Amino acid sequence: VYHPDKAGVESTAKFQEIAAAAALLTGSTIELVCAEEAQTRRRHEAADTQPLSSLATTDDGFEAPCRCGGAIDIAQADLDEGYRVFECEGCSHSLAVDPDG
Repeated sequence: VYHPDKAGVESTAKFQEIAAAAALLTGSTIELVCAEEAQTRRRHEAADTQPLSSLATTDDGFEAPCRCGGAIDIAQADLDEGYRVFECEGCSHSLAVDPDG
């Protein structure tokens, strides 16, 4: 609607304003919003819940076996930030972790 090639030269200033706003929102801001939304969705879609005490420890946290044969990595840093649902990188399976368990 505001592109100068389609709406004429008089729309150039508005197009530049929109382009600047879009540039401001790209990158890490959009990635952060998408990650937060995905985490919220996964929190409600976790297939099962495991107590933290039942998971194998790794150098940077914990690991749970996945039904696909892979593993679900659970970083201690993510737990410290409040994340409780983690996904397998090899499939769509997710696991909720109970840190008090």
